[in-house]
Amino acid sequence: MIVLISVIVYKKKLDFSVPALLKLPENFGAKEGEFMTFSVEQPDDVTQASEKVIDFCLAHQYDKMTSYHVGLCVEEIAENVLEHGFDTVKKDLCFADIRVVSKENELTVRVRDNCREFDPRKRIDMYDPEHPEKNIGIRIVSKSAKNIDYYNNAGINTLIMKF
Repeated sequence: MIVLISVIVYKKKLDFSVPALLKLPENFGAKEGEFMTFSVEQPDDVTQASEKVIDFCLAHQYDKMTSYHVGLCVEEIAENVLEHGFDTVKKDLCFADIRVVSKENELTVRVRDNCREFDPRKRIDMYDPEHPEKNIGIRIVSKSAKNIDYYNNAGINTLIMKF
C-alpha cells in the first residue's frame, strides 16, 4: 500500500506500470532508433562492427571525425576482447555484446563480455619508451572518449565509453 501511495505522489497520477512502480524518470532508457546492439564472435565481426558504428553515428548527425573515432574505439576494444579475452577452451561459451546509444546529444558505447576480467583503465598510462606500440589501442581509446568507466559484476565485464 505504501509503494502504491508513493507512486501516486511521485507520478501525480494513478499509474501502476513497472517503470512507475520502479520510479524511473520519464526519459529513462533509449527509444527505438536511439540505439543499436550487436555481438562480435570472430575477427571478421570486428571490422563490420566498426562500420556499423560509424554508419550509426553519421545517421545520428555526428560529424565524420567523431564517427570515425568512435568506430575506431569499438574496433580496438572488440579486437582486444577477442584476442586476449576469449578463453580458447571455452570459446563457445564466451560472448561480447556491443550497444551504442545516441541520446540527448551524448553518444555512449557499452561493451559487455564474459571473458577474463580486464580493466583497460589500468593500461592507459602504461607507456614503455622501448616498446611504444604496447597498449596503443587502449591509449587511442582513452584520448578519443570523454569518459571511460569499467566494472566487473558476477563475471561480466562492462566497459562504458562516453563521447
